[in-house]
Amino acid sequence: MKQEDFKILSLDIIETVREYVNSYVNGCCDNTVGCFFGWREFYGVKYLIEDNILFIQYNQPDGEYAYASPIPLSGHVEDFVKGVEKLRQMHLEAGDSQFVLVTVTEPEIIALQEAYAGQMTFYADEDSFDYVYSSQDLMFFKGKKYHGERNHVNKFKKTYSGYKFIPLEGDLIQKSYEFCMEYVRNNPKTADTAIAEYKKIPEFFENFHKYDFLGGCLIVDDKIIGVCLAEKIKDTLFEHFEKCDSSYPGAHQALVSEMAIMFASDVTYINREDDAGDLNLRKSKLSYHPVKMVTKHVVNIKC
Repeated sequence: MKQEDFKILSLDIIETVREYVNSYVNGCCDNTVGCFFGWREFYGVKYLIEDNILFIQYNQPDGEYAYASPIPLSGHVEDFVKGVEKLRQMHLEAGDSQFVLVTVTEPEIIALQEAYAGQMTFYADEDSFDYVYSSQDLMFFKGKKYHGERNHVNKFKKTYSGYKFIPLEGDLIQKSYEFCMEYVRNNPKTADTAIAEYKKIPEFFENFHKYDFLGGCLIVDDKIIGVCLAEKIKDTLFEHFEKCDSSYPGAHQALVSEMAIMFASDVTYINREDDAGDLNLRKSKLSYHPVKMVTKHVVNIKC
């Protein structure tokens, strides 16, 4: 195993990656098909598969590399640790003093502390924490804490009584793409991550079936006003992409609710990803009352 063995991640191996991420689930949005492939250009993602372990490598601003948590096909945490050790040996042989893992979850931290006591340091990366919600909560907004969201949905349903929420298929995929591109034109962004997300829109819709997305669109008067894309892994629906026309009062809350009703009735949780340190986005995500956060860490392991 050497650095030169890592290859550029491409859509050609998406099914192989899906097999791995569906086998070893650490609960964070980063370890999903949608995130690995959706952000592969932005982070210069490369991959390597060895001993039935998937390794994902990211470029860092300082020119060095960082790695996602190794993903074993077995799904066993001991094989995750085995993968970390393979990375340590690779860097040791290269003469490096340490290497970095990112998006490492709490259970993985515990496993690493047992294996590398005194050889590792870590810190929680709060801006990357995932917001996780009860699927039942987002379906119906029941209870006092959801009074505001429920009112928004009820107002939307009363105002736009003929609205529809329809799964993406056939020509709705192209029409949803066109809506999203219009959204981009009407909502210019300056943040690097927002620009990168906008650039992925053509690929998401052109390869909708290859990504195996679950998607739906909110329609009022035969006009699409909201689109959402997600993927399902075991007990969680991971929502990767959501765009909504805010000029329709209550549309965003209705989109969240309808997406949950259509695609999350058979799962316990909905992961709506992190806030990337955006305070407005953080406020929005907190307003939906997450039942837990997926805490993620940056880990330095000495060689």
